[in-house]
Amino acid sequence: LKSIYFKKKPEQNKKGFNIEVNEYRANSLEEVSDINKKEDLTNIFKNTKLVGILFNTYIILENTVDDYFYLIDQHAAHERIKYEQYKKEYEKEDIAIQRLLSPEIIQLTNKEYSIVKDNLDLFNKLGFEIEGFGLNSVALRGVPLIFGKPQIKELFFDILDNMKSNLNTSYDVKIEKIMKMACTNAIKGGDKITKIEIEELLNQLAKANSPYTCPHGRPIIIKVTKRDLEKKFKRII
Repeated sequence: LKSIYFKKKPEQNKKGFNIEVNEYRANSLEEVSDINKKEDLTNIFKNTKLVGILFNTYIILENTVDDYFYLIDQHAAHERIKYEQYKKEYEKEDIAIQRLLSPEIIQLTNKEYSIVKDNLDLFNKLGFEIEGFGLNSVALRGVPLIFGKPQIKELFFDILDNMKSNLNTSYDVKIEKIMKMACTNAIKGGDKITKIEIEELLNQLAKANSPYTCPHGRPIIIKVTKRDLEKKFKRII
């Protein structure tokens, strides 16, 4: 798929998802119904049909059996998928790497070079192939495939800046912050995606461990009932 990279489909948890979700509450004028936090998305999607996309951002699914519909933020959904995929690859020490046709030579300051040298093992474990290249320079030969086709130097310095600002934090915190950066290549709000891409996105979201919030804590999916709409249109009190 053009917009979505999926290495492999994770196995479905037959016992259902153990989901911990931040509560989503709209204001009183735009109140919506909360989703059952432990409800399996596979079951949720089973009786729905794709209606369309709102503002090239929100996927609309209608449940004609139980009279409600869902709005799904395509960017937040893809962020969750990419984050969990990258984390899973890291934990299994099996990160897919895209090797560059020619190495990217990056000039660094003394401090930056020292940080890279001290964290070389971390870079390697996260799927970055780096080696020294003369005085205060490194050659970047590969990056994690999940990042797509990034601006190589910009990506490298974003990660380096993150390390600079977290020198005194734990190893795990650094990893977590870098993994969240993988989301930068996710489908954006406003991006046009095809029906096939939508179906694959929803299929992968249903298999996520935490499918209701993105890695940054924003809601992915909102449930609106027919009753909610009827109240807004004063059909019922």
